[in-house]
Amino acid sequence: LSIGIQSAVEKELALLGRIHTFSQAKQAVSWAREAGFTNLSVDLMSAIPGQTLVSYEHSLQEILALKPQHISSYSLIIEEGTPFFERYKGNPPVDEETDRKMYEMTQQMLADRGYARYEISNYARPGYESRHNTKYWTGEDYLGVGLGASSKIGKFRLKNETDMTVYLEKLGNKEAVTFVEENLSEEDEKIEFFILGMRCMSGVSLKKYKERFGEDASVRYGKTIQKICDMGLAAREEDRLFLTAKGIDVSNLVFEMFFV
Repeated sequence: LSIGIQSAVEKELALLGRIHTFSQAKQAVSWAREAGFTNLSVDLMSAIPGQTLVSYEHSLQEILALKPQHISSYSLIIEEGTPFFERYKGNPPVDEETDRKMYEMTQQMLADRGYARYEISNYARPGYESRHNTKYWTGEDYLGVGLGASSKIGKFRLKNETDMTVYLEKLGNKEAVTFVEENLSEEDEKIEFFILGMRCMSGVSLKKYKERFGEDASVRYGKTIQKICDMGLAAREEDRLFLTAKGIDVSNLVFEMFFV
């Protein structure tokens, strides 16, 4: 069960447009455990406008006190021209140095508490890695059930209706509530093999690439793979290609190199 807490600071939650308080989030965690859930994941967000290193550390400590099995930690990115940009305009953005310190604090504190980083933004206690997310990163099929749920079956990304009224009306009329959101080309799948798979600390299997696409990865991506390895952004171990610590820090730059 995943609970989107995001922050333990009320004004930060309000700024994010969340309708819950942190005390309500803690109550939700308590109720979930009482209901029998033994595998809980929570979300934590950094770089919220107005957030300080002190307030972020407070949120991190409060999240850890809940003792979830899994933590997803994301840095908020606000792009100009979006509704989020308009909402946050007037609130001081977090500078790069502070954002970096938050990132490093997250890694250190979670590691100290026994959480292993298994993906760029995800940490888990041993054996509690997200099976759904892992399927997404490795390009496997997954089925989403319910309002607004997403699925992937073969080359198709599917989406369920997001409007509750429409969703219920269609169900009542025995109409499909799922539509095709994207039809992936083989080119899309090849790129995603790397840019999603390499988000995982274990990286990707070049042998699996060949089995899946019928060609060696070097045919299309040989120069890219060599370049990122030469730059110290990635490394190879047997048939696996994975990001180095340096590469993780600039992962978006690395992934852009696969669009050749």
